[in-house]
Amino acid sequence: MEDPGSDLSQLDKLTEESILEAVKNRYQEDKIYTNVGDILIAVNPFKELQIYDKKNHEKYGWKDFRTDLPPHVFHVAARAYGRMRQKQSNQIILVCGESGAGKTESAKYMVQHFMQMCPEDSGDLHDRIIRVNPLLESFGNAKTVMNDNSSRFAKFLELSFRNDGQVTGASIRDYMLEKCRVVGRNEDCGEGNFHIFYGMFAGLSQQEKQDLFLLKPESYGILKGSIERLKMTKHYENQYKENMETLKKIGMTEADKKVMHCMLAAILHLSQIEFRETEYTSGQLDIADTELVDQAATLLEVSSEALGVALISSTTIMAGEEIIVYKSLDQAKDGRDALAKHMYERLFGWIVKKINTNLHPHKSRSQTKVAEIGILDIAGFENLQTNSFEQMCINMVNERLQYFMNNVVLIQERKIYESEEIPFENVDFKDNMNIIQMFEISKIGIWPSLDEESKFQQGTDSKFVERLKKNFPKGHAYSPLLTFARGDRIGFGVKHFAGAVWYNCEKFLEKNRDTLNKDIEDVMKSSKDDCIADLFSVRKGDTGTISNTQYNIRASRKVPGLGVSIRAKTDQGGLQGMDLGRTLKEK
Repeated sequence: MEDPGSDLSQLDKLTEESILEAVKNRYQEDKIYTNVGDILIAVNPFKELQIYDKKNHEKYGWKDFRTDLPPHVFHVAARAYGRMRQKQSNQIILVCGESGAGKTESAKYMVQHFMQMCPEDSGDLHDRIIRVNPLLESFGNAKTVMNDNSSRFAKFLELSFRNDGQVTGASIRDYMLEKCRVVGRNEDCGEGNFHIFYGMFAGLSQQEKQDLFLLKPESYGILKGSIERLKMTKHYENQYKENMETLKKIGMTEADKKVMHCMLAAILHLSQIEFRETEYTSGQLDIADTELVDQAATLLEVSSEALGVALISSTTIMAGEEIIVYKSLDQAKDGRDALAKHMYERLFGWIVKKINTNLHPHKSRSQTKVAEIGILDIAGFENLQTNSFEQMCINMVNERLQYFMNNVVLIQERKIYESEEIPFENVDFKDNMNIIQMFEISKIGIWPSLDEESKFQQGTDSKFVERLKKNFPKGHAYSPLLTFARGDRIGFGVKHFAGAVWYNCEKFLEKNRDTLNKDIEDVMKSSKDDCIADLFSVRKGDTGTISNTQYNIRASRKVPGLGVSIRAKTDQGGLQGMDLGRTLKEK
């Protein structure tokens, strides 16, 4: 059953051209997998292939592991599982590649194969482990110009096993959620928002949407980035139903789901809030439509007045006195967007925390755990039409991964040959350590420079770029890796290992600071819903999210009749007709 040409390391001549030609020829024969020693190359077929059925699960088993079988993602999983069983040691599988390469699907297929190889059927546990991937895709994936289901976050899935190979639980660490996507407003640019928003409109009943004050989806600017997403109602309706069933399986109560829907709807209402300048000598702004503030506040169970005031002003302490400072138009918009972004990030982290509690409760951790298999699924190198802070973070992670691959596959292997005095033909490869050092070198590197500029209240994006120009003048060892724009453009280019990328530095400092105005944060902490108050009170963990926080998040007390109570509250009055200027003066 040997597959000729399936291992590129066996090619007579190993060049970029010969590798591309071999992979292309196999792809045209629907052979999407190719080996390079222990590394598997997978090419996205963009169609269904009948190679993941029960027959293939059985063929790629771990007990009678065969090296002569055709390359397959199941083969990678079987090898890791076999090593874990035989050596009782931890295994890690790294899944990386460009956006749209099929990383998320490959990770899902491997999880399915791990469950198939377990000696006994754990029934519901197996099902729940498999189901959480599509759930996280709904909240963490979106359509981009390169990929209809692009992962906008990274995750590390850990599967725990007993000494007999039976899975005992799973946990997920989430990283780098692209939360700025939630406030994107470029109409029909080909970039969609997170899938869950479209799913909510397709899956909720008309009454449920009314209870959340929702209008037609096309009314919301943050959903217009991909008009076609708004039309895929059947697809999203089915996805939404699956998500609700999975949430139930991982232990989410009806009250939890209410909190989730209220927060998602509140984000939509917040995104519609507009501010306008006034003739007040104080410079105070007006909120164009205060009903939107009322609706968001009611859903979040916070004071409409307090939320409205916090959106257009902030307080500071000077000489022991509390001083009110009015926000500029740009500051008010940034504050509104920051609230929406932080709310979505904390909602996402809460869902991951719920998943971990359900799939790997404390009682499971106390059982005999022999080893773990980890799967790192991370966004690939990106070079979009507009690249910002998020793309730079993603691309630097990929620089690190590239260096790791170079080190493991080439440098370490070469050292072994040299130590054993085995003759070998030296392989030239692109060492990217200079790019990594340019970003990380103490004091003058791109990251230290960005952090330093972010410390100053008067720091700006243009000053950050000017700082880089001074740190890397012509003649500097790293200056050939950087390109700076002429004129008014605020940005710079980096010659990454995968190609040159231009970064637009607008809002770099804001994104790096990643802060939420204290007044707005205090309003959220004052929510009468215990769950929402806690979501904004708990500290983030070492992954930058609340998913692995050690703090307890209290359950919500929302009830199925939420819609009725919401409307009763808004009928009692909110910001409509209230003079925020007078309110601020009274403060």
